Amino acid sequence: MTRTGTQRTKTDFEDRHMTHPATAEDRLAVVPTRRPTRRDELTTVPNPAPQHDYVVTFSAHMDSIMPDRPLVVRLRYVPDRRVVDAAAFDRYLHGLGKHPWPSLEAVAAAIVDDFNNEVVARWVSATLSDAPESATHHAVLLEDRQPGWDNRALLARLEPA
Repeated sequence: MTRTGTQRTKTDFEDRHMTHPATAEDRLAVVPTRRPTRRDELTTVPNPAPQHDYVVTFSAHMDSIMPDRPLVVRLRYVPDRRVVDAAAFDRYLHGLGKHPWPSLEAVAAAIVDDFNNEVVARWVSATLSDAPESATHHAVLLEDRQPGWDNRALLARLEPA
């Protein structure tokens, strides 16, 4: 805007491109909505014992993630401030089955990334494998940890994946 004396006037550009305030009803009508994501199913609650390192394990058999390939999914993590509700993990896995996945590696990476974003675990490990009765065996183990976190004694006590 330009000033003439003590009054402000609009320039031609501002007059042509300025949007006028909408009514309250109009503002409500154009509020963008966020599309639900698979991560929305990972509902969390506060960690009841954040001062301790402990491992939470979820295991499930999945028939819907990879076509014609039943999978065993095992997720282990050391929580920091939040823990995942067990029922939420089941809903999350069900949601994963609704997406096409090119490989076990892609599914494992998605699980670890989702946990890193929603739970911010101190350490997380996802293992996906064909069901044991499969003719050929394919397994993926992917893990991540927060920088500076190290509890080798705890991790050494875990059964191999």
